[in-house]
Amino acid sequence: QAASEASSLPGFSWFHFSGHADPTLGSHRTLLWIKNGRPEAIDAPSLVQMLRWAELVVLNGCKSLALAEALAHAGVPNVVSWETLTPDDASSRFGVAFWKRVAEETHAGVPLRDAARLAFFSGELAVRSATTAGSLANGALPAFTPRFALGIDPQDAALVKQAAPGRGRCLPAAGPDAVGRIAAGRPVLLQPQRPCGDLPAIPDHYKERPADA
Repeated sequence: QAASEASSLPGFSWFHFSGHADPTLGSHRTLLWIKNGRPEAIDAPSLVQMLRWAELVVLNGCKSLALAEALAHAGVPNVVSWETLTPDDASSRFGVAFWKRVAEETHAGVPLRDAARLAFFSGELAVRSATTAGSLANGALPAFTPRFALGIDPQDAALVKQAAPGRGRCLPAAGPDAVGRIAAGRPVLLQPQRPCGDLPAIPDHYKERPADA
């Protein structure tokens, strides 16, 4: 439930959400919890206030990029999200591989920013390397072949045959390496630029002074 999450979150620096992230409340997309068997949602600005203390936030749900951008702007240094819809199996594989790599790298002393970047690549690879029953040599040789096409928007009807709303396999227009595969969507890693050396970051209200004539 959202209230219990809000009360416990300040004690943690990493946050993972896996679920529906594309419903809208007001003018923003938001996350869904379950309360007494029914969906529960709070507005996106409140979510930003809940999570702005975190060092790493993973929004492993469809169309969570806008919320991720708001979190990055609020100061969260590492935010992972999905720009598009994504199938449950693809996002699950991504999330498991991501956190496994984060745990390995941080345990080895790798800074979190670098660990998050490596983990993001591992998450992508986990989706790209998933296979399913298929064939090679124009159908002559049964084999396991790649299941997903990462980076393809499942809602792009020009590239994806819509078997269900926002779900389907890639058409030839998606390219020879993607055709026939399930469109898996686009994950995004946001890591705002760090300031150079010991210089502080430029504040949001900064305006460049015009050069003297």
